Amino acid sequence: MFLPELRYAFRTLAKDRGFTLAAVLSLALGIGGNVAMFSLVNAVLLKPLPYREPEQLVLITEVIPKANVGNLFSSLPVMGGHLVRWRNEIRSFESVGAVDGVNLNLTGAGQPERLGAVKMTAEFLDVLGIRPQLGRWFLRAEEVRGAPDVVILSDSLWRRRFSGDQKIVGRKVLLDGKPYEVVGVTPPGMLFIRERQLPRMVNLPEHPEVFIPLRLSQAELDLTDSNFEYTAIARLRRGVALEQARAEIEAAGLALSQQSRWHFEIHARLEPLLAALVGNTRKGLLVLLGAVGFMLMIVCVNVANLTLVRATHRRRELAIRTALGAGKRHLAGQSLVESALLAVSGTLLGLLMALWIMDFLIARLRVQLPRLEGVALDSHVLAVAVGLCLLTTILFGMLPALCAAGVSPQEAIQTCSRGNTDGPRGGRLRAVLVSAEVALSTLLLIGAGLLLSSLQRVMHTSRGFQSENIVSVDLSLPSSRYETM
Repeated sequence: MFLPELRYAFRTLAKDRGFTLAAVLSLALGIGGNVAMFSLVNAVLLKPLPYREPEQLVLITEVIPKANVGNLFSSLPVMGGHLVRWRNEIRSFESVGAVDGVNLNLTGAGQPERLGAVKMTAEFLDVLGIRPQLGRWFLRAEEVRGAPDVVILSDSLWRRRFSGDQKIVGRKVLLDGKPYEVVGVTPPGMLFIRERQLPRMVNLPEHPEVFIPLRLSQAELDLTDSNFEYTAIARLRRGVALEQARAEIEAAGLALSQQSRWHFEIHARLEPLLAALVGNTRKGLLVLLGAVGFMLMIVCVNVANLTLVRATHRRRELAIRTALGAGKRHLAGQSLVESALLAVSGTLLGLLMALWIMDFLIARLRVQLPRLEGVALDSHVLAVAVGLCLLTTILFGMLPALCAAGVSPQEAIQTCSRGNTDGPRGGRLRAVLVSAEVALSTLLLIGAGLLLSSLQRVMHTSRGFQSENIVSVDLSLPSSRYETM
């Protein structure tokens, strides 16, 4: 049914190559920017965490209200002794787990290798709902000091260093000169929490390769010598509201703070894990998404204006087609078909541009933004691209279609005979579109100018110290041989 209109649209767009190229490139830029930004927002803010029932996961931090100077102690890791009490006493929690980071040296067969390691409690990976690829996770009995040393390998280390040996469980590996028995292997593609996503004073490797049991000292358990150093995550029981868990842990925290060596109150804070990992990036991402949305509106108005100008030059053609029997519905449909072709072409090119923009943003924002590993052109992003295609078709295709439907053959021929104009009505419509385009562009430029001004002030703010000609060296000594370091 639409094949004749489609063939005719191809011919007319190919004839007006300058208009077609300008429209497609403009739409590709607008749609590509919006798809790329939405893919970031979707990965960082909208996607659920890749764990079992992620809405039940909460991050536990501690706060020292009376010592909170300049937000220095606004969010601290937890004490080991507090962690054990919460695990045993808080009924709102189904389970609680904690981790801390360390570096270990892998020796033995092959070249020595420095590995990022994570010390964790027995239930930590169960709290997240992760199941082992091989073997098992730790047991509580292995958290006790003096218990046999055991280790869990990451999938990447297992494949890289041990060639994916299916019989790796039960073998010994040397870490810092001590033999550790392998009890499990993590699943492939396991996404572990990272240091930059968590509160200050947290020490976690960027890419953990091995996991060992977290073993607290007796002084930490007795709260006679404990520091804020562990990242704690809890899973709420089903049916337990976050406020109920907050009230319970707050009451327990006040009692525990009186037993510690610290002489001030320590409050526990619960926050949904997703909100804690995202942090303050939400506002910035939404502002950027709004900015590229403004850009798409400017593109649509611009293309609509170009389409109206093009329609002015085709008024005689439309008048002749009307005189030959083409109805208003047919002319309006033909205009929408041409607009749809432009929108589809712009969307396809925009998706290619979005891939390039996403790679560029990931490379530049890897340190600043969390959860970038989930950025992809998935079904949600493609659905947004299709929606933008339909939106642009309607926005810049409807006005020309309405104008085409309202063409009177006699009026069009008389107007064209006087000159290449479209009369007062078309002139007013183009004036409205130009005014809208200028207004949107002005808003976008003002916002961009304020953002660049703020960025310039931040970049030129004094750090308070000289950073030139200074290097940092990280040296790790095996704790098994240097116990008093």
